[in-house]
Amino acid sequence: MPWASCFVPPKFLASGWVAQVEAGFSRHHRTIVAKHAGDMIWKLTLAMVVGLLGSQESLPSRRANRYVVRREELGMLSNGDSNTVARLGIFARFPEPGRAKTRLIPALGPEGAARLHEEMVRHTLRMTDDLKKARTVMVEVWFAGGDEDRFLALFGARTYRAQAEGDLGDRMSCAFRSMLAEASAALIIGTDCPALDASVLSEAFDALGTHDLVLGPATDGGYYLIGLRAPASGLFEEMPWGTDAVFAETLRRAGGWA
Repeated sequence: MPWASCFVPPKFLASGWVAQVEAGFSRHHRTIVAKHAGDMIWKLTLAMVVGLLGSQESLPSRRANRYVVRREELGMLSNGDSNTVARLGIFARFPEPGRAKTRLIPALGPEGAARLHEEMVRHTLRMTDDLKKARTVMVEVWFAGGDEDRFLALFGARTYRAQAEGDLGDRMSCAFRSMLAEASAALIIGTDCPALDASVLSEAFDALGTHDLVLGPATDGGYYLIGLRAPASGLFEEMPWGTDAVFAETLRRAGGWA
């Protein structure tokens, strides 16, 4: 019976940080934003986010673990011995005022929240550009909101693909099927993890050389990255997205603790 294994990097990173720092913004940030306007808003906001969350090194850590799972349990489809270039998918929403980072609008206003989101997307793109200098990987921006032309105008020439309809699980499952149709391995990340850097992504891609599933555990109970070597729809269907049970439930579906 074929088996697969799961690799979990040794560090938790802070993802979904908007919910974690919301209380901090309501207490402290409104006054700061009132004193500084324009392009400085995102810089001050990002600095406060990093300050509240702490550095990557100070975040809770754990030893790397390997989880053994049945390939059939993941609903995986073999990709054979494909040697095609790995893919990195970035899930990003267009920074439209009033629709981006809505939970921060009370503190930053619609324009300020959208500006912060825009800079977080740019931060993620710069980080993946660093990754491409270190290894061969194709980066695809899977967007929601806006359209390809608006993303192109704001973020420059890149590969843009529209996210599918449905919940987050439907959209990620669709993106993996698309990327893995032409690649031997693929990762998906978002734009809400300031501590994520090229070295972590490189480690995840290395792990996909010997593991079928890679998960980056986040401090909010979810995950900041997921990587696969073959589609695994069972990891995404009817998942309690937005709760602190996502990471644990994903591991359970992947076969549980070894």
